Amino acid sequence: MKGTDMEICINIVTSGRHNPSLSIKLDSEAAVAFVKGLFCVFGSLEKTIEGSVRAVGRTYQQKTVQLMSDLRTFIQNNGNRKELWDFYNVLSELDEGEFFAISSKQLSEAEYNEIKENVLQLNVPDYEGFRRYRTEVCGILIDNYRMVFYEQERKQLRIGETDKAKRKCRFCRESMPTVKFNKDAHTISEGLGNKSIITNDECDTCNKTLGKEIEQDLMTYLSPLRTFSSIAGKHGRTKIKDDSFAIYEESPGKIRIDLFDQEIPELKHWTFKEDGENFTLSFTHPQKLNPQDVYRAIVKYAIGVMEEVELPYFQDTIDWVNKENTAVDLPKLCFFLDNNPKDDKKPCITVFFRKNSDKTLPYSFIDLKVAGVVVFAVIPFCNQDDRTFSKEEDWKHILEVVKIFEGMPLLKVIIPNEDEEIRMTYNFKIKKHISGD
Repeated sequence: MKGTDMEICINIVTSGRHNPSLSIKLDSEAAVAFVKGLFCVFGSLEKTIEGSVRAVGRTYQQKTVQLMSDLRTFIQNNGNRKELWDFYNVLSELDEGEFFAISSKQLSEAEYNEIKENVLQLNVPDYEGFRRYRTEVCGILIDNYRMVFYEQERKQLRIGETDKAKRKCRFCRESMPTVKFNKDAHTISEGLGNKSIITNDECDTCNKTLGKEIEQDLMTYLSPLRTFSSIAGKHGRTKIKDDSFAIYEESPGKIRIDLFDQEIPELKHWTFKEDGENFTLSFTHPQKLNPQDVYRAIVKYAIGVMEEVELPYFQDTIDWVNKENTAVDLPKLCFFLDNNPKDDKKPCITVFFRKNSDKTLPYSFIDLKVAGVVVFAVIPFCNQDDRTFSKEEDWKHILEVVKIFEGMPLLKVIIPNEDEEIRMTYNFKIKKHISGD
């Protein structure tokens, strides 16, 4: 088959957000052979009536070990092209047996949406239930809000200005040379498992200061869940200990709890009770934290993913994040159990922005999934709001619209009006497991 002037566009479509494509101009026999080879990985070769050979790919396929091995070999034998590794990395994120689609044409928006919906239908066991949920629960939300979504991926995701010389820090509003932008500012703390989501326009000074003064409080608050979820941060696995107890990951997937009696009762910071088929462990964390700083850290993540056009609405919010002021009338901060975490080691954040003028709803709120929990927080001090949303009737109205948390067990509600350090006590119910050894 000789080269032509035709161009082919190969698309990978999954249930996820990142779906790469590759355009190839068929202007040489080598280019044609390359495309044939790629489709051999995903499909097969067949002979035409005229006797020539053409590649035929199945639109809907499943991820398999053999497919990934064949694709890796093809990439290595064809110059390790970056676009092909994008294909490989996206498919690597799928579960074994999960469906995806491959297309060999430029897709219109309608065609892309149709294929993506078909992939969802193949991957979701109760697709009709999922459609009802999306219509009845998410429909009201989508009518009122638009969203910005980021999740941990293999590919690094950079938010904000790419040119250092043009950057202006979101948090101190300073530019070079007053501040520097030499270090990667992780949008969500690296200690929560984020390795790839980076905010370009957060200066080195703010990154260090806010990391120490507010993000560390959130790390402390979530440290038991980080330990139980085996989330490794910048300095390795999380270990919680004082003179009377220690909780840590002894080996991959195995958590060890050491409890030590103390002669002085006040130095014993734990209780352990047996209750039928369960154990109940209560302990007081050795490190203090500021509940309002826990809230500030979560809001900081939201500021880190916002488009630049939104930032002027949140200047008072940013001042509060920077601890330039305190607050005594904040909304609730809610922690729900994630009923269906695909991977609790990979954080993701969704920030919602109101599309209409209905001020009975907050202009913006956050849905943060990390360490097996979902955090729901209204972003305070927005100049598009006319209330604090701290009253119970306001809260009930929000939950009538934001129904995405329905069915999720509520683990903890923080009323973060105190802006001072406290010690947190945690209660865990542990199910007995009798080993067969």
